[in-house]
This record gives sequence, structure tokens and C-alpha cells, in this order.
Amino acid sequence: MSSPSRPTLKSVAAHAGVSVTTTADILRATPEQLSRYHADTVAKVRDSAAALHYQPNRLAAALVSGRSRTVMLLMERAYEPYFARVARAMETLVRDAGYEMFVVDAAHFQTGRRGLWPVDGILAVEGEAWQEVALQLRPQVDTPLVSLGTCGIAGYDQVRIDLPAAMAAAARHLIAQGAQNILYLDQQPLSAPNLAATYLDPFKAAAAAIKKARRSLVRLATTQPTAAAAKTVLLDYLQQQPRPDAILCRTDDLALGASSALLEHGLTPGREVLLVGCNGMEELAFYNPPLSTLAFPVEAMCAAAWEMMQQRLDQPGQPPQRLDLSIPLVVRMSSSQALK
Repeated sequence: MSSPSRPTLKSVAAHAGVSVTTTADILRATPEQLSRYHADTVAKVRDSAAALHYQPNRLAAALVSGRSRTVMLLMERAYEPYFARVARAMETLVRDAGYEMFVVDAAHFQTGRRGLWPVDGILAVEGEAWQEVALQLRPQVDTPLVSLGTCGIAGYDQVRIDLPAAMAAAARHLIAQGAQNILYLDQQPLSAPNLAATYLDPFKAAAAAIKKARRSLVRLATTQPTAAAAKTVLLDYLQQQPRPDAILCRTDDLALGASSALLEHGLTPGREVLLVGCNGMEELAFYNPPLSTLAFPVEAMCAAAWEMMQQRLDQPGQPPQRLDLSIPLVVRMSSSQALK
């Protein structure tokens, strides 16, 4: 017994009583594009597609239209909370617009491979760090490329979050709470290309604010970007050096390790030592005490990047855009009490 044939656009169009062109347009259109069709026509096509269990052939659609309606999110360490938040927020935006998205780990990509996926565009998180990979992966030289994060790719659309300004603001907050001796808990760079924007510039901005207030500063760096590494390094420091009044951390993971180290050393974050993290990890609000953090505007950043991508798809010849977003400081118990 032969299996039933797979429904096609032609069979959906016949079932709905409209043309194949109209059927294809409605099934592939974005919500904005649907406005040019009567609601009854849209409903007929969609009901017919559902009744026939129609599934679009994306490869065939790409061959006909030149668009795969698929985008790539290029990033590293997608398992970490911050990058996972970016992927989740971006996927929601992409799917709502009728596109599909897949993630490529830039750190594990083998350079020298080209044209692997027929994507319509590439969204590169921390683009400057992965510029070579991002440019290699474009199926065509004019494939849209939008970067987002603390650094971007020059000559292409960018949404940047201003980490140096945020670090300076966090330093001023600690100074206003009475901190005299501040420890900057950093991590060794994971990649050289974004060394300045992601590591050096934020530290320099915080250092400048601390120097201006005539307070002391010590920089301590971990070899790994983990809470465990931060705890080990800070415990060793506390056993050998006078304790700081405040600790400003390069990431929330480091702040978690610092909080654990302080508690183990008999110090309470927010009482004897002020503590501020960076990234905006949601879980920090539920620690005891809750930890202050520089909360990266993930949703706003992703929304702006996706808007740039859609504009680039519709108007490929427009000049590159750049948008800079500020990073708010969320003050919680770990830094809300002024030191006596």
C-alpha cells in the first residue's frame, strides 16, 4: 500500500481556493507583510495548510526566493547564563518574525571552512572577538552581519553595550557608600581580539573613577572565568592581604565566588565588604544576601540587533548603523549599606 503523498503549496492553494502565489506569500510572510491580504484569505490559507498537515520545504523556498528565512547566532559558551539569555531572547524575536535560528559556537569552529549554511544573515555576539569566523561563515559577501555585545565588527551594523561607563558608575557607587580600598576582581582574557573593549577598557574606566576620588585600587585576576576560581583566588588573597572595603567583579560568576569566599572568611557581603557583580544574572536576586549587579540590557540589545538585521535585509545598501546602550546598576543588599 503506497503512503499518501506529501502536501504541496499547490494542494494547499486548491484546498483554499486561491492562487499558488497568494498561498506562498501568506505562508511565508511576516506579520507586517500579511496586512496587504484580507483576513478571510489569510484564514483560508492557514486553515487549509493545517487541515492538510502542510510543512514548508525551506530548501525549495530558498531556491525560489533566494531567502532561507534562517539566521545564525554566532557566539561562545552558550551554556553560560548571560549567553543563554541572549540566545533565548533572540530566538523569540526571530521566530516571531517567521524565521528560524541556530547557534554556532565560534570558539570550536574550524577556520578555513566557507559557505556551510544558506543563512540570510549572521548575528555575532561579541563580534570583534569572532570577526574572522563571522566573515568566513557568510554564504555571500553581502550577507548581512550584525554584531551585539560589548564589542563589534567595524564597518558592519553594531549594537554595543557601554561596559566601561557602567564599570565607572559601579565604582562611584562603591565610593559613595564609603569604600576606601577597592578590589577589582577580573579574569584573564579568553580571546585576544576583544581584549581592549571587554577587559582593559572597563578596568581603566573603573580605575579612573577610583583614582579621581583618591581611593586605593588593587586588581586581582583569575585564570578561569568561574565562581570556583574566583573563590580560590580571593581566599588566598584574604589570607595574605588586608581585606578590601569593596569588591567590583568583572562578571556575576566571579561575584558568586567572591561572595562564597567572603562568607567562608567570616565576612558578610554588604556589611563588612561591599560587593558588585556584572552581567545581570537573574539568580543573584535570590542569594543571601542578594547581590548587586550591572544588568546587561539583553532584551533591548537583542531587539535592536534584530531590527537592524531586518532593515539590512530590506535595504542592503544603507550605511552601517551603530547603537550604544547603557547598562543599569541594580543595587541590592550586597552594596546598599554605607560603610561605617
